[in-house]
Amino acid sequence: MAKYLIEAAYSHEGLKGLVKDGGSGRRAAVEAAAKALGGRVESIYYGFGTSDVYVIVEAPDNVSAAALALAVGRMREAGVLHGEVLRWPVAAVSAGIVAGEPRLDLAYLEDAAAETDMNCVGAADGRFIELQGSAELEPFSRPEMDRLLDLAAGGLQRLFEVQREALAQAV
Repeated sequence: MAKYLIEAAYSHEGLKGLVKDGGSGRRAAVEAAAKALGGRVESIYYGFGTSDVYVIVEAPDNVSAAALALAVGRMREAGVLHGEVLRWPVAAVSAGIVAGEPRLDLAYLEDAAAETDMNCVGAADGRFIELQGSAELEPFSRPEMDRLLDLAAGGLQRLFEVQREALAQAV
């Protein structure tokens, strides 16, 4: 089964319910929803900051994941949660040309000195979500752009390996 990450923040009304029902009551509700869709909750983490809760759910297929996303959407519309279901792992990396050489994951000083700078956000299956490139000093060629995209794609895949290893250790 594929794994999906739900990242959410409680609204004011949702926090009231959490205080009233307790975290175990909310966990049971999430587990019941996942089970009804043929999936299971792998883990739930509570956090501080922009997100209050992170839930890793295993679902048998994209249809079940879409149903789960709709359920989260209904909770968002009801004012209980603010959040999204991430349908696939996401990572971001920078690449650029510094002193005529393609480089991955530019440090600040390298970025400031780059002739070309590119930011790439990708999905674990190799597709790109966002690409943004700038010719800082002079225009770049199509072969240079392709080289940067290949470099970024390799860096993204390494980040996905690290994510998988970290999640495997957390379970």
